[in-house]
Amino acid sequence: MCKAPLFLFFCLLTHLTVAQDIVEWSPTYQLTKRDFQLKAPNSGNSQRYYAACQMDFSYQMSGYEFMFTKNFNRFARAIFNRKASWLDEGPLADRLIDMAQLDFDLVELYTRKIRKRMYEEKRAFSNMDFYKQAVSETQKLYAERLAEIVRLTDGGQSETRTREIREQIVREINELNEYCKECKPAKKKTDRK
Repeated sequence: MCKAPLFLFFCLLTHLTVAQDIVEWSPTYQLTKRDFQLKAPNSGNSQRYYAACQMDFSYQMSGYEFMFTKNFNRFARAIFNRKASWLDEGPLADRLIDMAQLDFDLVELYTRKIRKRMYEEKRAFSNMDFYKQAVSETQKLYAERLAEIVRLTDGGQSETRTREIREQIVREINELNEYCKECKPAKKKTDRK
């Protein structure tokens, strides 16, 4: 008789533990050394950190529900996985954390671009996997921009350049404020004559 409540308790505990490993992007959350929980590889590696941040998009609904859903903001997330991220805690650790935060912010920016594109392209009779092309193309643009940022900042070594680029990314995020996870985009007014 006691087995079912005990089993449910352990399931809940496991879920809460896994949930604590994933951080959703927030304008107020700043990454710290504690967020990089994976042991760093041996020194000698040219890579000094790995920020496991990514765009996550998934939804599950009936065809009827899908037909009447236009806003998919809540289904697209920018996440950081603590258990899969590592950091070389040498003298450059603070700069590397700044670069990882820039990357996390960049993921949020491109997640908002996905949300915007889906909102603009979704129609009542859209195919249920209409989002695949938008997500794929946006992920490619994100990767290209990240590569350019890594080049411009010398992998985060240029503190000034990293700060300037991060400020630009935050401005771009704010320009897409209607496409935050909890937001509802304003309906576009059409001209009627």
